[in-house]
Amino acid sequence: YEDAMKIISWSSNDDRPARSENKAAQEAANCDNWRSAKARAVSPNLVAPIGDDNIDTVQALYSKPHPPLDLPPRPPLSPQQYFLPGKVADTIRKAKKRKGKGS
Repeated sequence: YEDAMKIISWSSNDDRPARSENKAAQEAANCDNWRSAKARAVSPNLVAPIGDDNIDTVQALYSKPHPPLDLPPRPPLSPQQYFLPGKVADTIRKAKKRKGKGS
């Protein structure tokens, strides 16, 4: 809550910090060019190259492997999970199309 209360909004475009990402969609939206803004916003971003300058950041994205949970093995599934009483299954298989109630 305290961190959220520290957030302030910018009153103008001049006091915002410089950003390195593509601003094309926001600039089109600022000019009321909504079609271009949408097209630019949903277009795929370029794949960032991984090099010596950002390898530490990339490696920090990966977490340590989780230890095994030692769960008991799952029971085998039966080939038929649903059982219909009597000859219901045969009746359904032999029924002609568009002959049942509601069709």
